[in-house]
Amino acid sequence: MLKCVVFDMDGTLLDTERLAIQFWVELGKEYGVELPREFVVGNCGRPRADIVKRYREYYPTLPVEEAMGNRDQWWLEQTAKGLIHTKPGAEELLAYVKGKGLKIVLATSTIYTRAVAELTELGLLSYFDEIVSGDMVPSGRGKPAPDIFLLAMERAGFSPEECMIIEDSESGCEGGIASGAKTVMIPDQYQPSPELRERLYRCLDSLTDLIPVVEELV
Repeated sequence: MLKCVVFDMDGTLLDTERLAIQFWVELGKEYGVELPREFVVGNCGRPRADIVKRYREYYPTLPVEEAMGNRDQWWLEQTAKGLIHTKPGAEELLAYVKGKGLKIVLATSTIYTRAVAELTELGLLSYFDEIVSGDMVPSGRGKPAPDIFLLAMERAGFSPEECMIIEDSESGCEGGIASGAKTVMIPDQYQPSPELRERLYRCLDSLTDLIPVVEELV
C-alpha cells in the first residue's frame, strides 16, 4: 500500500528548468563558450558538485565556480521578482495527496535554503512533512545515485515498497528506480528513452494525471 510520495522539485513541481537552461546558455555566451542545449539539459537533476565536474571536463575554459556563484545570485533575483512559478496542477496534486493522509517528502538536489525559500514564496512549504536536499546526503553522491531518495524515505519512516517517487529528469528517474521505489516520470525538458520508459512505473503528461495513479495505490 502506498504511504508516502517523494517529489523532486525543479522541473517537477516548479517550472524552473527552462530558466536554468536559459541562464547557462546565455552565461556561456558571455564567456565566449557555446553551450549546446543538450549538454545543459543533461545537467538537470544533478547535484552542484556533479555539474561543476561536468563543466570542468567538457568546457575547461568556462570559469564554472564563478558561474555557479552568479547562478546562485541570479536565482535569488528570479525568486524576488516573482518569476519562479509552480508547474500546472502542482498545488492541486499536493492537496490531494495530503488529503489522502499520505506523507509528502521533497528530495531535491537544490541546496536546502534555496528550496525552502522557493517553496515558501510559492505557498507550498506546508505540504511537506520532510525536506531532504543534496547538501544533506552524507555520502555526497547525488542523482542518479539513489542516496537522496533512500535518505528521504528513511527520514519519513517508510520502506521503498511503500513509496512512490515523482521525477522529471533522466538522472532523477535513474536514482528513483535504483532506490527500489515505484518511479513516475513527468517529463519537462527531457523525454525518456524507450529503455528508461520501460523501467518506469508510469510516464505521465502532467501532475494532475498522477491523481488516479495515487487513487489506485492507496
